[in-house]
Amino acid sequence: MTIAIGVAEVEGVEHTCPEEGAKAPAPASQVSREYLRALGIPTRRINTWIREGVLRGGEPNIFERTSEVHRLITEFLNRC
Repeated sequence: MTIAIGVAEVEGVEHTCPEEGAKAPAPASQVSREYLRALGIPTRRINTWIREGVLRGGEPNIFERTSEVHRLITEFLNRC
């Protein structure tokens, strides 16, 4: 099984490098509780991040994606 986060593999589509000077696409500005759960992050950990103020958001279960959130998700996934 291949798992790629942020990379779509499509059969029959050739990968090409971006042109020089092209900007990378902006990361998603929000992350949902459902997405974090799909990554395997336990509800208890998500709730801790909310209490600590790392996950912030105006809509229920939708949070602002920050560099700190990205770092914590990466650290969590690398421990597995």
